Amino acid sequence: MNVEKEIKTLAKTLVDYCVKVKQGELVLVKFNGPGRQLVDELTKLISLKGAYSLTTLRNYNYYKYSPMKSLQKEFPLGKEISEKVNCVISIDDSEDLFKLKIVDNKRLNAASIANLENDRRIIEEKKWCIVRYPTSAFAQQAEMGLEEYQSYAFKTMNINWVKKKKESVKLKKLMDDTDIVRIVGDKMDLSFSIKGRKSIICAAEYNMPGGEVWTAPVKETVNGVMHCPVAYYNGKKFENITLHFRKGRITEFSVKNNKKEFEKIINADKHARFIGELGIGTNYNIKKVVGDILFDEKIGGTIHLALGSAYRENFREDFSKMSKKAGAELSNESAVHWDMIIRPKSLFFDGKRVKI
Repeated sequence: MNVEKEIKTLAKTLVDYCVKVKQGELVLVKFNGPGRQLVDELTKLISLKGAYSLTTLRNYNYYKYSPMKSLQKEFPLGKEISEKVNCVISIDDSEDLFKLKIVDNKRLNAASIANLENDRRIIEEKKWCIVRYPTSAFAQQAEMGLEEYQSYAFKTMNINWVKKKKESVKLKKLMDDTDIVRIVGDKMDLSFSIKGRKSIICAAEYNMPGGEVWTAPVKETVNGVMHCPVAYYNGKKFENITLHFRKGRITEFSVKNNKKEFEKIINADKHARFIGELGIGTNYNIKKVVGDILFDEKIGGTIHLALGSAYRENFREDFSKMSKKAGAELSNESAVHWDMIIRPKSLFFDGKRVKI
């Protein structure tokens, strides 16, 4: 495998297809450090377009050492940057996957809430893509050597995304026309409505790798039991998770380990106990769970359900005509968005079994 060639292909896809950079636009490129080779290629291509790049190196000491009062305030220049940029390419090229594990969730939630409006502005109004860059840390997490993992990662990212998007149109239409979803699996029987929601195809426009169709449940309609064998949140592993829902809300739960941490997450705010997303994975180049949600949630034939915030793109309502409170209630606004992967035995749309 020629890593340099793969990086060039990935950079071209990100610039030309994922965020579609145009002349005169400002592109924010965020990274940690190890992905510098991809950053160099991106900024070269952005410049050739007659566009401008702003590169930022993530500062995790902000979460670790800032006084709580600072975390509870909007980050300086955050509003200005979110208003000025046209595109955001966020590269996750971490060499330490557990750097935030020692940080109390209250600190992370405080920073998330303080910058929620700026983050939402980017998600709702700008062109953006989150991309995973293969590092030794991700390779170890996947229980692979670096070369093996690089080959695995690039095979899931450097594919024909135009073709993949066309292949996903049938599933999107089916979801758009569905009222009641029922998911049946090991220790699981969960149902809810998605009537009136908009499903969205992710063929790498938002995530790289892409490969899913997602929507938002009508949150109060979620009833039944959900079971997830394993899920990760901010570097922490949770196993054998069982959640009982009534009228949308988690009423009971059990988890094999880290019970106190789990309880803190679902009690982060009043919407963290509700489901904000249903996604169906469509990337069959991703073969197995590697403990990385950006890959795992795209595995062809899997389902993921996310506790916490929904994406406003999935709603047909006009949020600009609502009060801030009403918009937050409808979209289940939360500091939490936690995807959990499920391999169901059966999936039903309006009583009819669906093959995925």
